[in-house]
Amino acid sequence: MSNLFLNIIDTYPEFSVLFDKHQEIRDETISNWGEIQVKDFTSQQEESIRVKKEGFPVTISSIIDASDSDLKSRGWHLAVITQDGHPNPYNLKILPKLSSLMLSFGPKITSSAINFLSPNASLDWHTDVGYSNLDEIRNMWVIDAPEEEGRSSTFQMRGDNGHPFESKTVRNNELYSFKHSTWHRVENNLSKFRTVLIFDVIT
Repeated sequence: MSNLFLNIIDTYPEFSVLFDKHQEIRDETISNWGEIQVKDFTSQQEESIRVKKEGFPVTISSIIDASDSDLKSRGWHLAVITQDGHPNPYNLKILPKLSSLMLSFGPKITSSAINFLSPNASLDWHTDVGYSNLDEIRNMWVIDAPEEEGRSSTFQMRGDNGHPFESKTVRNNELYSFKHSTWHRVENNLSKFRTVLIFDVIT
């Protein structure tokens, strides 16, 4: 087993509360699906990865400029929950339980957002840039990845030269932690959206 996937719970045991809150947060997200403020970053992500092999750096200005998403089109969509300790005012009203949960962890979380990956969408191999200049671990908590026979959503990581390599089937209420600089790719072959919470934690 490689060290590509990290265990944030070893450093911050308080994040284990996520596992207890999963059903509550999943219900809130799904019941408010059409009301969440979501932005479509599909073209930005695909272009950045194609040209730079890096994920698109989502910033406040790029969020403002991005097109609104109705979660009916293919691609990579993002709903900001918190940024630098402040909630997204709109999504705070729509998703108060999730917003409060993220704010409860204090300044150790630099940003949090729900990522919606549509059916038959993927992001090719890339690294990411953190949202701050601090040493951070990126975390992906699975809110909803429906179980479908013969279909799955995957999350893969590899070393700089292709090895080591690890692939995981994305499952509900699992937490995947990794460094921004680790090469990774995601793919959703489900018939429905794969919905995860992405949040960065200062280490």
